[in-house]
Amino acid sequence: MLRPVQRGILRTPMYYPDEIRQVEEFRTDTSIVKEKEAGDGQMLIDSLLANSNPRNTTMRIVRT
Repeated sequence: MLRPVQRGILRTPMYYPDEIRQVEEFRTDTSIVKEKEAGDGQMLIDSLLANSNPRNTTMRIVRT
């Protein structure tokens, strides 16, 4: 699929209905997660955030 943008044309993929996930597919049964596993996951996230520096991150936003 082609869409016009400010400086040209942007090609975006077309998807068949069976390629698009439904919201229900992303849901997780959190009752099966043990407290220790949740704590380990939170510790991993915290350590990754502690080492990240937003000033070193660049992001290019294209508005259509």
